[in-house]
Amino acid sequence: MGSNSIVTTSNEIPTWIIEDIKDYHFQTEPWMCWITSIKNISLTMKKYYQSCPSPKIKNFNNAVGARRGIVPEPQTVTHLINKKIYNKVPIKLKEKTNSSLSEIKSLVERDDTSPVIFSVNSSKYFETIKRNIRLKDIGYDVEGIQDEESIDHVLIAFEVNEKITFFDPYTPYLDLPGTNTPEKAIFKLSSIVIDQLWYEAKTAPRWVMWLENVRPYQQNLKIEQKYKQV
Repeated sequence: MGSNSIVTTSNEIPTWIIEDIKDYHFQTEPWMCWITSIKNISLTMKKYYQSCPSPKIKNFNNAVGARRGIVPEPQTVTHLINKKIYNKVPIKLKEKTNSSLSEIKSLVERDDTSPVIFSVNSSKYFETIKRNIRLKDIGYDVEGIQDEESIDHVLIAFEVNEKITFFDPYTPYLDLPGTNTPEKAIFKLSSIVIDQLWYEAKTAPRWVMWLENVRPYQQNLKIEQKYKQV
């Protein structure tokens, strides 16, 4: 894989992606990628649906009881966030395993869904990043958790084609030159490579999470039920 496999120059990032990520947050701890990413996709969703709550990251942490690297399982996180944060709006957090790149592509191209969070094998992902851009040792190396028991990392997908365009909340730890900005956290990596890293995630293979406006589907269901009763 050549050095051109990853693209970070802002002039190659679509304008709409730059607009979507301008207020995105970087994670402040190695274990904060997931909750930070949920916060970030809520910011995008709020731009298109003003009713979408997007509280502070600590509110998401409090909702799921996350602390010091201890985060519940995905199903529990989804349930608790929907119960405590999205309980009064038609926006819901959803997640599934054994997804596909075609499904991510479909989700990111829909008008009623957010960018998609997906998991990757952290050690292999960061090794891939280091092979493609010149970096010093990144945080996970320094932390000493790049081993068989290492935690997964999550990224946020915006486009899926031959390459996947994604946001990495861990970017400040990559020690890239210059000031850290959201634009610098946008990367492109071969979909073949991403699919393998995604499949090898330790929590669950090909896991995804996204926010969705469920109201249109609820309305359609009511209409269908009405006609069935006639």
